[in-house]
Amino acid sequence: MNLFLVWLFARHRRAHPSVRTTIVLFTGSSLLFHMFLPVAPPRMLTSVGFVDEAVLLGQSVYGEFGSGVAAQLSALPSVHVGWAFLIAYEVIRISPSRWRWLIVLHPVVTTLVVVVTANHFWADGIVAVVLLVLAELVGRALTRALRRLREGIRARRDAAAEAGRGRPEAAPAPALVTVPPPAAGPGPTPTVR
Repeated sequence: MNLFLVWLFARHRRAHPSVRTTIVLFTGSSLLFHMFLPVAPPRMLTSVGFVDEAVLLGQSVYGEFGSGVAAQLSALPSVHVGWAFLIAYEVIRISPSRWRWLIVLHPVVTTLVVVVTANHFWADGIVAVVLLVLAELVGRALTRALRRLREGIRARRDAAAEAGRGRPEAAPAPALVTVPPPAAGPGPTPTVR
């Protein structure tokens, strides 16, 4: 994801805001799922035959369940699968290179890896792709709404400026004249401010 964002910002800066919006919407909605609908990954279901490959090979990043800071009940949706599909979609959409189609391997391999290692069910990836599509559609709708709002504000500002040009020029404000109280003999001259 980091390499993709650097590439996007450096090479295709105009697309960066819309992609950033989609990432925020997708990731935020995924986190809401994780918070309010915790789902155990298959690797925790050893009683039905799933094997946690990382524990078996001594490479698990998770401790005992309930310890550490990792959210172990966050299998649905698979954020990794969603991000992989997002990257592939955006690279194909944005890049003019004929090699851009190789990026299709990224979501395929990512999905296979998270399913084979028992970190996700297939359904976790499918839900992630559905959320990603919804995030993209909502992001486009927000972009269109913001564009219309900006155009409306610009049109009102231009109309107000145009209306101001059509009026006769206002007379300058009168200068304040201070007249001192009458004094015996010749007094000072009035001052203008």
